[in-house]
Amino acid sequence: MHLFIWRHAEAEDDHPEGDLARRLTARGQAQAAQSADWIRAVAKARGLKPSVLASPAVRTRETAAALSPDFAVEPSIAPDADPQRYLDLLREDRDSLVLVGHQPTAGEAIARLLTGQPGHVSVRKSSVWWFQLRYQTRGDAPVTLRGMFAPD
Repeated sequence: MHLFIWRHAEAEDDHPEGDLARRLTARGQAQAAQSADWIRAVAKARGLKPSVLASPAVRTRETAAALSPDFAVEPSIAPDADPQRYLDLLREDRDSLVLVGHQPTAGEAIARLLTGQPGHVSVRKSSVWWFQLRYQTRGDAPVTLRGMFAPD
């Protein structure tokens, strides 16, 4: 299974309707387009058809839409979610998954994938981290970091 953890692109600092309503800036839209192009290129080269899940925040939905209009909203990866929620979405029946979320949760999930321990990794806006997980008969999932992309 291939997993892409994608932090949302640059967004407004605030919004009158609250944090979940913050929209991408013009720069954020350009960042999202660059990151989406990278994910598309990787997916095409590998023959992947990724499912795309985004947090309910407007900025993550706008980021995900740069990749596919067919993304689904996943409430469990909303801002300040437990990083285990990202990992709970991994299933053997998917060839690939793109999770569009937030800091610090994205960085905490990445740290767990890299080390198997709680921790934190700094993730720039609209950065994408690409992992490959190999499920074994024992149920463990060895993880390989295949690549990382940061726009700008």
